[in-house]
Amino acid sequence: MKDIYLIFLLMILFQGYTVADGKAHSSDSIAGHSEVERWYTPLHLQSGERLYKKHCIVCHNTDARGTLDWKKTRANGDYPPPPLNGSAHAWHHDLSTLTQTIQDGGVPLGGVMPAFRSQLTNNEILAVIAYFQNFWSDDIYASWLELGGRE
Repeated sequence: MKDIYLIFLLMILFQGYTVADGKAHSSDSIAGHSEVERWYTPLHLQSGERLYKKHCIVCHNTDARGTLDWKKTRANGDYPPPPLNGSAHAWHHDLSTLTQTIQDGGVPLGGVMPAFRSQLTNNEILAVIAYFQNFWSDDIYASWLELGGRE
């Protein structure tokens, strides 16, 4: 009988640490545990994670942390890829600007990021944005909303 109670208790404890994709996540990095209502769904996150790993991770690194010295220009004058995890300036841009930057790349803005318009659909771009926004703290996400991020 004690074994049944132990199993039941363990099931309750671990239930809160999974999401729709079945992977374990900490409450710090999953919007499902967020105090701030976010625009995206677990399906956005699943798709976004896959697409981010295919197209973005090579420059923006794991967990969207970017390059260590992203504020310092390289020898050729280019800036390294910035973090997208809420620790840099991505959260200052509304959803439309983030989408356009991914579609058109960074070249029109003086950067070197390639355009993804021909590789990703609009829905896929939104999934990628959802994925990296999921690393934003509630405070950063709330500030983004206050700046008109959803407009």
